[in-house]
Amino acid sequence: MIPIGKFSRICQVSVKTLRLYDQIGILKSAYIDANSSYRYYEPDQLDTMIFIQRYKRFGFSLEEIKSMLEDVNSNHIEKLIERKTALIQQKTDLEATISKLRILIECIERKENMIENILGNYEINIVEKQPISIYGLRQEMSVADF
Repeated sequence: MIPIGKFSRICQVSVKTLRLYDQIGILKSAYIDANSSYRYYEPDQLDTMIFIQRYKRFGFSLEEIKSMLEDVNSNHIEKLIERKTALIQQKTDLEATISKLRILIECIERKENMIENILGNYEINIVEKQPISIYGLRQEMSVADF
């Protein structure tokens, strides 16, 4: 059995994280000493920890990871495909934001007027409209009437 301190160093997570995982039931310690309340882990629990760390990197919540660990008969392909799609969309959004930021930085470096540069692509026309009357009718009715 591996003491919690050594297990935390092997897994590169804090002891506090391991205690949290034990508390929420995502990675229960194999043995808890009755006298000292010290936690011990089995070597085969390293595989579970690797699974947890990998899925956390993919952006899954601890609740999602726990449910996947409990459902050992599933390969979770649908959830992985959904996560991949979401990450690709995030990447696209970030690339667009980075592109806009790059343009802004270039404008600032060239000491251009940012307002002119930003609004330079737009034509603004001010148009006055005559006021129009709008009428409404209010009636009380029940949900069944709706």
